[in-house]
Amino acid sequence: MRKYNKKSIQYLNKLELENFFKSKFWTQKNQKKAKRDFLIFKMIYFHALRCSELVKIRLTDLDLENDKIYIEATKKGKFGNEFLNPIEKNLILDYLEIRPEDETDFLFVSSDGGQIGRQHINTLFVEFSSKAGISENKQHPHVLRHTWL
Repeated sequence: MRKYNKKSIQYLNKLELENFFKSKFWTQKNQKKAKRDFLIFKMIYFHALRCSELVKIRLTDLDLENDKIYIEATKKGKFGNEFLNPIEKNLILDYLEIRPEDETDFLFVSSDGGQIGRQHINTLFVEFSSKAGISENKQHPHVLRHTWL
């Protein structure tokens, strides 16, 4: 039987998480992109999402009247409604006001139009986590999925 080396699960500690979400670079970016990017990482954190799950969220998956969002998991085919917390709902409403018009129904769109890519989210996380002083071995968005404080 083959033995596999399992990497230890990486997560952000309280200070790293605070540095990531409270850093000045969120306000130094283009305001539209900053609102989108901040919401992306808050949603990954709040719902323990994979990037592939996040990029599939559509506008029609939002039920803002009942504070719910429909999320389809990429592994094991799980899906269902989850509650939006008030902070997240306000971030979504702010983002929807400035979201570029697009022919797709995806919640998150790229600056070129169309669905934002999973790899682009990875690139953004590396950029932001580096500026927040997070070590290289934690510079991937999946660490937010494992972070729960």
